Amino acid sequence: MTPSVQDLKKIGVRLDALPDTAPPGVEARSFVFDDPVDVICVTRPDQVHNALARIEEHVAAGCHAAGYIGYEAATGLDEALCTAEPSGKIPLLWFGVFRQRRTVCALEGVEASPQAASAWLPEWTPVQHEQRVKRVRDWIAAGDTYQVNLTMKLRAAFDGDPEALYHALCLAQPTPLCAFIDTGHFAVCSASPELHFALDQGDLITRPMKGTRPRGRWATEDDGLAEELADSAKERAENTMIVDLLRNDLGRVAGAGSVRVDRLWDVERYRTVWQMTSTIRAQLRDRVTLPVLFSALFPCGSITGAPKIRTMQIIDELEDAPRGVYTGSIGYISPSKEGGTGLCDMEARFSVAIRTVTVERERRMAVAGVGGGITWDSVAASEYAECMTKARFLSGPIAEPFRLLETMRWEPEGGIWLLERHLERLETSARYFDFHFDRGAILDSILKGVTEGCTSPARVRLTLAEDGSTLVEISDLGEEVVSWSSAIAPGAVHTDDVFLYHKTTNRIAYDRARQGLDHVDEPILVNERGEVTETVRGNVVVTLDGRRLTPPVESGLLPGTYREELLHQGEIEEGIVLVEDLLAATEVFSVNSVRRWVRLNLVVAEARQNIRAS
Repeated sequence: MTPSVQDLKKIGVRLDALPDTAPPGVEARSFVFDDPVDVICVTRPDQVHNALARIEEHVAAGCHAAGYIGYEAATGLDEALCTAEPSGKIPLLWFGVFRQRRTVCALEGVEASPQAASAWLPEWTPVQHEQRVKRVRDWIAAGDTYQVNLTMKLRAAFDGDPEALYHALCLAQPTPLCAFIDTGHFAVCSASPELHFALDQGDLITRPMKGTRPRGRWATEDDGLAEELADSAKERAENTMIVDLLRNDLGRVAGAGSVRVDRLWDVERYRTVWQMTSTIRAQLRDRVTLPVLFSALFPCGSITGAPKIRTMQIIDELEDAPRGVYTGSIGYISPSKEGGTGLCDMEARFSVAIRTVTVERERRMAVAGVGGGITWDSVAASEYAECMTKARFLSGPIAEPFRLLETMRWEPEGGIWLLERHLERLETSARYFDFHFDRGAILDSILKGVTEGCTSPARVRLTLAEDGSTLVEISDLGEEVVSWSSAIAPGAVHTDDVFLYHKTTNRIAYDRARQGLDHVDEPILVNERGEVTETVRGNVVVTLDGRRLTPPVESGLLPGTYREELLHQGEIEEGIVLVEDLLAATEVFSVNSVRRWVRLNLVVAEARQNIRAS
């Protein structure tokens, strides 16, 4: 059916490559597709082959095509592949055909606004997931499969703007393969980090992603998790299994001897996870068509398992509903050479549709999916936890835009105290959050600030933006402080809050701690386990049985520069401090590099009341 002019006006497709997210050798470009002339969409598997042929014809005529092909389209490309019956709620395949493709800045023109999504509800409980993992292990034991990529749906009521949801997903999971498709009836919002394939004048690349670890909360923990993933024999074996599968898939369309593995077991950093990837390259044979290319490569082996045919049958038995767009493929095809009409003369880039949300406007529903590869060595609880880790991209962006922050003490005689420790901490957080860090430029900013603004002991406040720009503010230090009144803040902080471990302008946890304690100088924070963490302006030190203890970073706190210096000098030691220890301590202090040691006078009655409130 030919779409009406009104239908064409409703559609829109954009592909965004977020800054500094492209892997080595991949050019990051963002596109918006304009001037639609046709929409190609099908609802039955037996229509998929002809639809792809029509798309290739449009591109050969000079147009651009952008859209998606859903997982259940596989049976229309290869009768040996088994999937669930399509739901019929959205098309199996949808592509807009456009006369124009504009190169734009990432997220240019995409408006952010408050979200209207309810809590995301997973399709399976941990017990239901475990039952399926056990069945997979039975199939592995019987020799039916080596690995099954088991996935489940997450759903949320949604009555907001899909484009704003897309904006939030891109900030939560910046990748070079973000995509937004608005058909007028439904929308697809994707922040996929995984390249299915890229084609440029016959050069064909695929980058399967298999192997995940969550990001750490502070630099040492984060680096450790990356090393754990890189060294994991299990993850390497799973990744290699998929690499072998995709080498075989590429061999069906590649020139003789051209398939090669360029990179094996790369560990890539994303906002919420570490991922293991490998890169395989081949040269496309002449006269391969778009339907033939997709028949060879679709669906991507990283989201099925191996061997593909039998494993897809197992997936059909285990999963409760069609996957839809999720684990399909999203991307574009464009002409790349004047006068060329074959696939080798075209340019294409498709992602594996993971980290992807489909918004069904009429049902006011948003649907996503998460999953992971199940092998003989898989532990069900760990696999479910990995799914929840991957689902973090749905919780929204890390925060409103924030800056890294250092607050330092300047004295006429010695300059900035503990300057090296401040710069080391700032650089560590900049690396964690992917902020640009230029040590020389930062030192110049500090020097200029103190030269122009300091004559007596001062407080120097430095902030660093994501692009590396700095702001230095100087204020008088005032009289030295000997003591502060203090009480335990009502409500607990949570150790999974990444902003507790880095000094930033995001002060939500600390502002919340002050609520209801306006009459107290320095609230003390406590975590969800009843462990003392820090004060709103410094680290806690308590004297217990003649020992001076400070809570460990694992309790959920900022590693203060003066705290680090005191640990280095052996004046204090780390140890978990419970609320009961705080109340029993002979001395309680808040320490930081600006005020150094400040004694805390605990309001005991209020402290006990707030302990019960926490």
